[in-house]
Parts: sequence; structure tokens; C-alpha cells
Amino acid sequence: MEREKYLEKILFFLVISSHIAGFIGLSISLTRNIFLFLVPFHLILNAGILLFYFNDKSIKFKFITFLIFIAGFLIEYFGVHTGKIFGQYKYGSALGFKVLDIPLLIGLNWVMLCITTLSVSEIYFKNKFLKIIIASLLMVGLDFWIEKICHSLNFWFWADNFVPFQNFIAWFLFSLFICCLLEVFITMKFKKIALVIYTSQISFFVLLKVFIF
Repeated sequence: MEREKYLEKILFFLVISSHIAGFIGLSISLTRNIFLFLVPFHLILNAGILLFYFNDKSIKFKFITFLIFIAGFLIEYFGVHTGKIFGQYKYGSALGFKVLDIPLLIGLNWVMLCITTLSVSEIYFKNKFLKIIIASLLMVGLDFWIEKICHSLNFWFWADNFVPFQNFIAWFLFSLFICCLLEVFITMKFKKIALVIYTSQISFFVLLKVFIF
């Protein structure tokens, strides 16, 4: 038990310190490009910590998360190439290696964020319907702040530098779909690491917008 608590503290420290380091690195023009280069590694680190902490080695969990990964990649593909889902946008280079103009990590990001928000919503809501709705709203809340600095961070670029309202509707509906999959097929429970990750991420983007960009 003591070993588990010690490991938990290390994981919490890694999540929080990686966001603090990222905030500082992106705040300084001299180091900004270096830390933008590290963005994909940051995403992989946090996703790895989350999945390690949940420690679900079942075939069902692996299958569902892989399905979400593919679904996340495909909706972004059709979103970029048609402009009819989220609006007119294209990806920059900060999110790493691309396949068909879509960062490969974007699918992993959808997996991580939905597991995170669904776990966080478990704190206050036991009703499955409410839990899924709140988790999807938490997703939209996070995206709202990301959109404010996505151009500055070279994440993605909107046509005419304008974020259409349909983007938030699409984020909510797709998050709803993913959270439904997770809730139906996976036994989702609240994990402290999810709250640490979500709080760190939204604080990271809010602080960057307020103080830097």
C-alpha cells in the first residue's frame, strides 16, 4: 500500500510538473520552439500515465480504446477534408507526425481526454446519463480554452482565424458518443489522476491565454 501511494505521488508530480515546465517553456520566446517540439511527447507521457494508473489490461478495454482511437482519427480526417463537421480548419506541425494531414496522436488524445472527463464526472454524478453529459461538457470547456491559443501554439488553424460555433457542437456530440462507448462497455471509476490531468490541462491553457498569448 505504501509503495502504491508513493508511485501515485510520483505520477501526480510528473503530470503537474510537465504542465508547469511547458507553461514556462512556452512563455519564453527563446525556448518556445523547443517546447512546441516536445508537445507530442507531452501528450504521450500524460496518456501513458493515465492508462498505467487505470491498469485495465482486459481485451475489452484495449478493443474499445483502439476503436475510439480510430474513430477520433477518422472524424478529424473528415473534419479537415470536408469542413462540414467542425468547420474549416487544418493542422499545424506542433502535434507531431501526420497521416493524411492528420496528426496520428489526435486519436490518442480523444481517448485520453474522454477517459479523463468521464472519470472526473464520476465524482459528483452516479447517474449514467448525467455523468456522460457532464463529461462531454467538460470536453467542450477544455476545447473552448484550447481554441483561444491553438493558432499561437501551431496546433491547428481556422479559416479566417474564426472558430465556428459548430465546432463546439461537434465536440460535444462526438464526446457524447465516445463517453457512451466507455460507459457501456467499460467499468469507469473515479481516479485521482484524471482530476489531476484535467485540472492541469485546463489551467495550462487558461494561464497561457491570460498571461502569454
